This record gives sequence, C-alpha cells and structure tokens, in this order.
Amino acid sequence: MGKLRDPQRLTIIGPKQADPDLDELVVAVAAPMRLAVGGSLLALNVRVAQRLLSLATADPGTHRRSHLRALAGELAAAVPPPAPRVHRERMTDDEVKAFIRPLAVAEPTSATRLLRRLRDSGKSCEQARFKQLFDEISLDGRC
Repeated sequence: MGKLRDPQRLTIIGPKQADPDLDELVVAVAAPMRLAVGGSLLALNVRVAQRLLSLATADPGTHRRSHLRALAGELAAAVPPPAPRVHRERMTDDEVKAFIRPLAVAEPTSATRLLRRLRDSGKSCEQARFKQLFDEISLDGRC
C-alpha cells in the first residue's frame, strides 16, 4: 500500500475477516444486504459492488474507500427487517393427498398453485414432496 498515491482508492468489497491482513481495505458485505440487491448469496459481493459503484459519481472522491463504506452502511441500513417466520402445521402424505384430490378434480391446475393454497391455509408440505404426491394422484387417474 505504501506505493499507492492514494491508498483509499484501493478497495475490496466482500466479507469482513476473510483475511485479517486485508481488513483495512475491506468494505464489508453481509448476507442481509441480499434483500437490497437481490440475487443469490453466491453473487452477493458482485451485486453489492455494482450497486456501490453505481451510486458513486464521476468525482474521484466518491470512489474512496471511506465513501464506499458510507454507501455500504446506508445500503445495509435500508434493508428491511426479515419477515417473521410463519409456523405452518405439517401434514402426512395421506392428508396432503386428501387436500389435492378434490381441488385437482374440480378444475385443471398445477402443483404450484395447489401448494400455494395449501400453505395459505396454514399447512405445510415440502415442495418436492407435494409435487410427487400431486403427480401420483394425477397418474392414478383419480383427478
């Protein structure tokens, strides 16, 4: 860093404490920031970097690490709190099938739509299991 004219212009955007020797260069990214920038956790660092650089202006001062840290702080502060986790009642395979049959018979529908209705009713079923049970009923010809 001693060879740079302005060490504030060298910035790493990513997780804090990835390497303690580099921490002073880091503009920290944390998982909750994903709600502000979208995408997966795998692409989070890149998406935050894109957002921060899009907020920086042509003024070289806005590309300084201290300014990017301030922007990252604003971004993190703007993240809405996570939605409370909804507790749903688990169902057996037979209960799920009993839910699917009359609805699938009434009108053509998709497993996705029926799973949404099931979850909206306060019940739960894992998506892949629901799809398997939906397909079984469809193949049985009972709907």
